[in-house]
Amino acid sequence: MIEVTVSNLQVDHPVDQRAVTDFVALVAKETGCPADEVSVAFVEPERIREYNRTYRGIDRVTDVLSFGLAGGPGPDGRNNLGDLVICAARAAEQAEGAGHPLWTELRVLLLHGFLHLLGRDHPENREAEESEMEREEQRLRHALIRD
Repeated sequence: MIEVTVSNLQVDHPVDQRAVTDFVALVAKETGCPADEVSVAFVEPERIREYNRTYRGIDRVTDVLSFGLAGGPGPDGRNNLGDLVICAARAAEQAEGAGHPLWTELRVLLLHGFLHLLGRDHPENREAEESEMEREEQRLRHALIRD
């Protein structure tokens, strides 16, 4: 079972760290993830904007960023999948816009970011047919997120 480390570095939106850990472990199991560990951080808009600008060259707030670690096991023999960074404030805005609870939106973002950590990606052409990642994400949403 994957070890999930959760850090809540924001104060405006409550995050149930146990529920996050359980959900990410379930996603890892459902995807056959071979990693031993992954981390998730919930941050303020300013911090995710800084990360987005620094690492992607995009100077705006986003909802989720994935920082995958490739190269196999580390010196301790454990395989760390990487880090997910989620802007809880942006997630709350999106949840309100979609008419569902924040917890639903957080699971959508956790799932989406986790698939990126596994190496799944969006199609180059957004107008192309639905990508393999999008099909997998939809299948997992229907299986794992039932609100």
